[in-house]
Amino acid sequence: MPFVFYSPDQSITDVTHLPIPGGNGWTQSVQFLNGFEEWWPLMLEVTTFFYGNHSVLGVLPDTFAITCSGMSGWPSGLGEQPYIRFHFDIEQEGTFCIDSCEVLNQMMGGVRRWLFEDPVPSFNGPYCWNIEIVDDYVCGDVNHDGNVNLLDVTYLIKYLYRGGLMPYPFDAGDVNSSDSIEILDIAFMVNYLYKGGPGLHCIH
Repeated sequence: MPFVFYSPDQSITDVTHLPIPGGNGWTQSVQFLNGFEEWWPLMLEVTTFFYGNHSVLGVLPDTFAITCSGMSGWPSGLGEQPYIRFHFDIEQEGTFCIDSCEVLNQMMGGVRRWLFEDPVPSFNGPYCWNIEIVDDYVCGDVNHDGNVNLLDVTYLIKYLYRGGLMPYPFDAGDVNSSDSIEILDIAFMVNYLYKGGPGLHCIH
């Protein structure tokens, strides 16, 4: 399943892949959700490959290929839900898109492409977002409602472990200034809210 990340108007030139706890790939920035890693257990290989004129990880267009060599049975009737999440830090404003692509499989022959919906695989992309830089935010206010409370703790738990939405902005969730979001941030926030712990401090 090869993906390409790009900016159609070249307003965004590069991204940073953010490692997360339990992340996949050598960047540790790819997250599998809702049982994806259990249904495809034999090999989940996250690799990069040459696409267009760029081969440097993080320079757009950028690429990932997720290779599955076996499966234990994909349950039916699940409907649409998130299965793969990519974690990026983007420090430029503009348009950022993700789409599937086709690339020659140099190791095994044939073509790598979107795996599902045979015989005519379709990712139904591209999916694009307008990226804006948010400088004014409250550290710990990950749901962006103007307050820091139990709802933000719940938001972080859902994000890390239940496929929930990413904090907005992302830096608001890094409350212990570790340059990542993990269970320690949840513990730090609980300690601050209910046990008189030190104040929240986001690094950016």
